[in-house]
Amino acid sequence: MKRVDLVLVGRALVGGSLVEATVAVEEGRIAGVTSPALAPPAEEVVKLGAKRILLPGMVDLHVHMREPGLEYKEDWRTGSMA
Repeated sequence: MKRVDLVLVGRALVGGSLVEATVAVEEGRIAGVTSPALAPPAEEVVKLGAKRILLPGMVDLHVHMREPGLEYKEDWRTGSMA
């Protein structure tokens, strides 16, 4: 099995239920989502706490561009980083 850069271990929302899962990341991209027993070896493994949920592929589309005048809260650069 190919070694990846990062494996995140935690719970993921699958089909409306929370299940134990791992997300493998290679070169900044999701390489796979599996059960912990099938996770590939990784350079780094991060175990998420009980209050965290893995949402692989989720993109946060809710941003507020605070221009003009409130750029210290959010601007186009920081708002589009998600």
